This record gives sequence, structure tokens and C-alpha cells, in this order.
Amino acid sequence: MSQKIKVAGVGAGYFSQFHYDSWSRHPNVELLGVCDKNLETAAAMADRHGVNAWGALDDMLREERPDLLDVILPPVAQADAILAGLSAGVKAIICQKPFCQSINEAEEITTEAEAASIPLVVHENFRFQPWYRAIKSVIDAGTLGDLHQMCFRLRPGDGQGDRAYLDRQPY
Repeated sequence: MSQKIKVAGVGAGYFSQFHYDSWSRHPNVELLGVCDKNLETAAAMADRHGVNAWGALDDMLREERPDLLDVILPPVAQADAILAGLSAGVKAIICQKPFCQSINEAEEITTEAEAASIPLVVHENFRFQPWYRAIKSVIDAGTLGDLHQMCFRLRPGDGQGDRAYLDRQPY
């Protein structure tokens, strides 16, 4: 990649740490800013990553001009943030799940993004964890036969801490 993707995030709650930490580690990403209606919370997260903190999304979008907006907000606040990103001309938007407050709101927001030709991705932040990738490999290899149902339970604490994956095999 010749040019880094400029990313800004809106939301500085608990799950945002995983987003900002990931963006900060990606070699082809330049993390620009963190926005949250609680400026103190945004500042704490922004300081951790050496970027600007913002209390108003419109201000951050205007000043930072990100390529990608990461919406790390609860459903009640997602639609307004996505519309702000669309209005600001970001090139892509990623939104934390669950998506929007209703199917109608989700369809309206998706229609707006499609009309603007801006990719809108709703994501699950755990789907690329090593245990899910290992399970997918086993399923793809046919090792378990023809599956009709599956249940997976995650233990509290899995994937957390400095040594999260160091002692677990085959990860």
C-alpha cells in the first residue's frame, strides 16, 4: 500500500479499546482521532494512542478528514454518527454491532450509504480471534463431518491480557 488509510473513531466506551488498539497496530493505518460526547473519556483514549480527542463528531470529521470512520457506539447513537460520516464524505464506514435500533432504521441507513456509494460494514470484533479461525479450519477440512448445529462458549477472560495467546495451542 502506498498511502495509509486515515481512520477516526467515534465512541470511547469499553469496546473501543479493542478497535483503537487494532488500528494503532496496523501498518497501513494512520489513526487520527477519537471522538466521544464525554471529552474526558475521549481524551484518555486519544492520549493512549497519541491522537487528538474530540467532543463533537462534526468537528472531528471536518478537521481530521478521515478516509474511514469507525462507529463504536450503541445502536441508539449509530444512525446519527453514520449520517454525519456520509455527509462529511468519508470513503468508508465500519459500525459496531448490533446495528441500529430497528430493522427499519438499519434499512434506511443502509440505503443512505448505498446512495452515497460509501461502503458500510457492520462487524463483529471477535470473528478473527484465533479460536474462531481454528474452528473454521476444522469445519472447512470436513474433520467434523456434516454439521447441522454448533454451540460455542467463550470463557470470561479469554483473549485478555498481555499473555492472552502465548500459552494456548495451536494459536
